[in-house]
Amino acid sequence: MQSPTVAVRIGPCACPGAPHEEGDVVNLREKLGLAAGVQLQSSIIAASNSGLSGPAVTGILGEAYLLVGVESWNLVDETGKAIPVTPESIRDQLLSDFERSTVAADKADDLYATRYVVPLVNRVANSSPSTTTGGPTSVIRNGGGTKRHRPSKQSSTTTTEMAVTATTSS
Repeated sequence: MQSPTVAVRIGPCACPGAPHEEGDVVNLREKLGLAAGVQLQSSIIAASNSGLSGPAVTGILGEAYLLVGVESWNLVDETGKAIPVTPESIRDQLLSDFERSTVAADKADDLYATRYVVPLVNRVANSSPSTTTGGPTSVIRNGGGTKRHRPSKQSSTTTTEMAVTATTSS
């Protein structure tokens, strides 16, 4: 059973002979199955652990969205035959064109970020081990030594006698 899809017009028809007056359309899965969700989250983890810059990670995330999210499209080859949706054809037909893939990746982000990325980020944030510092955290002063604080003076306690009055009723 196929899940519901969301149609995304990615631009004018680029198919040979331009048979699609409405333009080229990519159908994204409205929600992902278990395998696709896990694959997407694994891609996110790998990208975030790669040491790449934020924009590079964003690009990897967009590609991952499309590799797991594209369910179908109206793209055809030179003979008019439908191009099957595979990871290779997604790379060739969609990811190789920045403008067209950006439109689809933005819509995929709308569909998938709150369902798959945010829970992963929250899970990682909540399971991060606490870290300790490698040394003292005090401010260093006076040529490298730490300033010692003098103990405060002992407070004096004095007692004051108070007059006790009693009220009597007549």
